[in-house]
Amino acid sequence: MTQSKKEGIFQTVMRYGFYFGPAISMATAFTLTTNIAQNVRGKNDELNYFLGGAAAGAVFASLRRQPVIALPAAIILGACGVVKKIGIENNFTFFPKTHSGKETINSIRRDWTLVKDIDELKNWETGSK
Repeated sequence: MTQSKKEGIFQTVMRYGFYFGPAISMATAFTLTTNIAQNVRGKNDELNYFLGGAAAGAVFASLRRQPVIALPAAIILGACGVVKKIGIENNFTFFPKTHSGKETINSIRRDWTLVKDIDELKNWETGSK
């Protein structure tokens, strides 16, 4: 987004809107459809998430102005919604927390050895004295 050298606040806001507008509208369609389906059906199951994903796929196709991809996008995003619902029910983490590397300013305070030293095995000599 920063490669095009937009000048001025209006052009910058329009560029961010071009990218974030479809994402926000798809998320809104997913959330509203899933919640409405849950309230109408009285169940919280995978079908609600499939319907939400299908609505997000329809919004995606309409924003791209390509009606040919409406059905495939609805099916693919509906399947992604089902996978997400199954993951929520089984306490699966899709994006686990990443751990930082061990070369930080506090690295000197940590012991990064794989095996601790055993004092009984330290029976070597230091060499000639």
